[in-house]
Amino acid sequence: NDGSYYYGQFLNDPDAFQKMHKETESFIANLVPGTSNLEYGPTFSPSSLDLIDNFLEKASSRGIYVVGFLPPYSQLLREKVLKANNQFTKSMQSLPVILRNRFNKYGFSFYDFSDISLIKSSDKELIDIVHGSEKMYARIMLHISRTDIKISPFVDQTTLKERVDNSKNNLKIF
Repeated sequence: NDGSYYYGQFLNDPDAFQKMHKETESFIANLVPGTSNLEYGPTFSPSSLDLIDNFLEKASSRGIYVVGFLPPYSQLLREKVLKANNQFTKSMQSLPVILRNRFNKYGFSFYDFSDISLIKSSDKELIDIVHGSEKMYARIMLHISRTDIKISPFVDQTTLKERVDNSKNNLKIF
């Protein structure tokens, strides 16, 4: 639990996945440029990209290692956006490349977890259309710790994997 908000009733709702799936379909049906939280433009904000560069440069100069990632979101949403082949699609495809190049410039890792199948997850492990569950983020941490030698010494992969594998539901591991 990241501490920002606890979805108590949702986490214990046996119909949670079906509700989230309906929410995703409704969101997709209403995905019209200029009317939703998911917006695109012809380019990404140069000032925002400059802020990322500035942060990464300062972290690097101070010997701080940074791992960046695009967070997970609904696979159903991802598939619809990719299939649409429009500006949303182009943004979805170009942002990971842009960010990965910036992180790599400073010797940092960057991951694109917008495709949750890469971590053997599914929409059943989402709390809502754009928020992964504790279990999904455990899978993300396992992936990072297995592929980033600077992070792996700090993660008890055996215990974390056991928690994921033995969890009694799709959302929680603790």
